[in-house]
Amino acid sequence: MKIKFKYLLLASVVFVSLTNLLEAGSKDTANYIASKIETFDGTSAKIDVAYLVRINLNVPSMDVALFTAKTIDRLSMTFGGDILLIADEKDADSLIKKYGTNMEHYGNSIKYKSLTGKVGRIKHEGKVDIVFINISSMQNPEELPIEWSAATSLGTKPAPSQ
Repeated sequence: MKIKFKYLLLASVVFVSLTNLLEAGSKDTANYIASKIETFDGTSAKIDVAYLVRINLNVPSMDVALFTAKTIDRLSMTFGGDILLIADEKDADSLIKKYGTNMEHYGNSIKYKSLTGKVGRIKHEGKVDIVFINISSMQNPEELPIEWSAATSLGTKPAPSQ
């Protein structure tokens, strides 16, 4: 009887652990970073990118390329949200080549690649912040002159302003 109880207890612990892991989802998504912006702001973070969408906004006198990075929750293979990606213009073509511009499937899985950059946000008085990942050489990307109305059409999921 003692042995059966030990196995039952062990099975319960494993089941609860697996359930918690699956419920937590991947932490390498745009949605997760935006929901924890107070923790991530100014730090380096990794996201799992399914593909990129180039954003054609005029950013005067700045040699940057803007993208919407479509992230994937690799644990559940579901959409993980969008985040603004700021890159140097000279790297735009290589980023498109590496991450692609369409979602690719392999059987039941979605192809994704990791991307690491510095998390930040563009604040807009009285409106939600625009969360971004910066992989450019730009020193102060939070000062990008992106209008909030234009940013909401980027597909990014802004974090609530504090």
